Order: sequence, then structure tokens, then C-alpha cells
Amino acid sequence: REIADRTALNKTAISSTMNRLFEHDLVKQADNVYYVDPNQANELKRRLKSLDSLIQLFESAPDDSYAEDGWERELPNLDSDGRTNPPEQNSETEETQIESLIAGIENGRLEE
Repeated sequence: REIADRTALNKTAISSTMNRLFEHDLVKQADNVYYVDPNQANELKRRLKSLDSLIQLFESAPDDSYAEDGWERELPNLDSDGRTNPPEQNSETEETQIESLIAGIENGRLEE
């Protein structure tokens, strides 16, 4: 109730949040009063600072290539010799590659 009185948050949201914190043993409860165990206060403070730092880092980091659709199409393929082929050389579809392989086997010449 004190939190609701001091903030613009509604009592239902606060109650739900406090219950979740209690369920995760982050706060204690006695006589409908929630409190932080003094023995846990420093650890909780450290964890909250760490979480806040992580959120700030995540929000300030620019998107990388993985955030863009189709990023996997830009990866080079490895051939059987371990060499890489740039993406533009990999325009042959998988189906066409399979057909070529089958044709090679049928003709008795499997490239190694």
C-alpha cells in the first residue's frame, strides 16, 4: 500500500509483483508487510545493479548482422576441401547440387 501511495502504480500490479518477489525468495513477508531481509540486502542490491547494467548495455548496443532477416544467406559454404565459397558463388540450389551428384554417380565418376 505504501508503494502505491508513493508511486503512480496501481495496487493490483504492485501486489502481483510483490507476490512474485516473495515466491522467488527475494523479499520476506510478515503480517501482510513485505521487507528485504537485511542479510540479503547487499546481495540484492548488487544483483539489481548488475541487471540494470546489462539492460543498459543491451539497449545501447547497435544491432548486429544477426538482427537482420536473411543473415544466414550471407555465410560462405565450405566445400569438401575445407575451402570457402563466397555467397555469390553459391547460387546453385541444393536440389541442383544433388542432381549433379546423382548424375556423377550414375556416370561412374564421383569427384573427390
